[in-house]
Amino acid sequence: MSSRATADRRVLGRYVLGPAIGRGATSVVHRAHDVVSGDEVAVKVVPVDLDLAPRVRAEVRAAGRLDHPRIVALRDWGEDDECLYLVWELVEGPSLSERLREPQALGDPAVARIGEDVFSALAHAHGRGVVHRDVKPANILIGPDQRARLSDFGVARLSGESGLTMTGGVVGTVAYMAPEQARGAVAGPEADVYSACLVLYEGFAGVNPVAAPNPAETARRAAAGGIPPLSRARPDLPASLCRLIDAGLAPDPGARPTAAELADDLSALRGGVRAARRRGVRALPALASAAGGAVLGAVALAEGSQRLPRTAGVDWTSPGVAAVVIGTSALAFAWRPRVAALAAVGAGGFLVGRSAPGAAVLLGAIALVVLLSGWRFGRLTLLAAAGPLLFAAGLGLLVPALAGLVPRWPARLWAACAAVAATVAWQVAAGTDSLLAGGGFAAAGLADLADEGSPAVAARRLWQPLADRPEAGFQALALVAGAMCVPLVLRARAGGPRVIAASLWVVALSAILVGTSADTASALGAVIPAGIVVIAWAVRPWRSLGRRSPARTSATLRGPIV
Repeated sequence: MSSRATADRRVLGRYVLGPAIGRGATSVVHRAHDVVSGDEVAVKVVPVDLDLAPRVRAEVRAAGRLDHPRIVALRDWGEDDECLYLVWELVEGPSLSERLREPQALGDPAVARIGEDVFSALAHAHGRGVVHRDVKPANILIGPDQRARLSDFGVARLSGESGLTMTGGVVGTVAYMAPEQARGAVAGPEADVYSACLVLYEGFAGVNPVAAPNPAETARRAAAGGIPPLSRARPDLPASLCRLIDAGLAPDPGARPTAAELADDLSALRGGVRAARRRGVRALPALASAAGGAVLGAVALAEGSQRLPRTAGVDWTSPGVAAVVIGTSALAFAWRPRVAALAAVGAGGFLVGRSAPGAAVLLGAIALVVLLSGWRFGRLTLLAAAGPLLFAAGLGLLVPALAGLVPRWPARLWAACAAVAATVAWQVAAGTDSLLAGGGFAAAGLADLADEGSPAVAARRLWQPLADRPEAGFQALALVAGAMCVPLVLRARAGGPRVIAASLWVVALSAILVGTSADTASALGAVIPAGIVVIAWAVRPWRSLGRRSPARTSATLRGPIV
């Protein structure tokens, strides 16, 4: 096609178009100069007579939800009498499609790194309700730093919208489609995972197993699925890497791992099975686990110094012993969080059992059930222990907020239930001035169970505060429901819409907690500080986005885009 927006023409009042650097079936991408900011940008030009304004607006809405370093950022958009324009940041580098056609191979570590970047981008998009639907080498750009950037959300589908279709109901590039997508079914996040794994298959094997000499055979292969195992084409690759790609190419969408899981697994496998662990930002989960382990070690030491006599000449109150216990606990939780959590349950049961054996059996059994039910969730097991600490610090509303950030709903539900259950169990056992959010005073249950050996008696005594305050059960359900609603806040477009969504979330959950509380003042103290933190989090991406892309204020595309 030919674009009416010719080179050297100024569009939207500020972008001087340069040479074309890419062409599609309905658009041309020009390198351009922003005379206002002085930046070089990429301008996608779509002629208005193609009646693609709804699709362009859908692309703007999709891009508006996203803010990730591995996704090409939308800077501006608009139209005039001849064309529609989308202004993107310029990635100085070829597409993966061009790199794959070069005589010199990319190399396995580079392909794995590209896959990690793409899955990281997809995980971000899926978490905000955006399904790309056209993941292929041509839409993956390689920058000068050799890092991949996902581009072109022109046929993306957004949660809550019916989406745009093409003739026959099939959207995307057939040679990279998931089977369900090629058959015309709704393409979900699983379809993006399949397409990205097919791109990696091609990167490692040098051939796309779906592509055929003619379109009809390509479409038949795409709809049928059944990709040969990667190990058949590349028996020299690590078996674990082959299994990873094969899992993403499973014909059944429900059997495929998520994009977030694949990003993490590729990070660990990159460079070989014994590749170095994630550094920088990727080390934060381990650091958070270490911090949580240190806190638990300090709590156990404080309890143990009161309950344990001086054993084998060990003074549990000495600074040296404290440093060893806290340091060991931190290292254990950073290295093997689930095993460390299991050991913590045993140690806690032992300490409680010194004075209240019946309660120790009961609470230990509950903790063991919670831990084993979430065993497959890895470091999330520590979030259960964070619940009591956050409520004790007056930041109880952060419990559902943090649990809601967990990507997959089963893990999110477990994290919320485990954290709330651990909070309630701790409060009724240790005593509290405010059960959950202002539920009234609860005496220390363990103090009344000294030397009591019956778990049944302990259960009746510890249950009594909850029986006397049924509103606490309603508040627990509200906190879990709040965690499950956090993804709706994340799906709001960065900026004003996300601030509004976060504010509504805080207000709604606070109203429920305060309205069901026996002590309004205490409930307000439990929700206001954490509510401020949540809203401040929502405001921050808006400000950073505004600093990075001031050109958004000059958008001129007519019609609604949000």
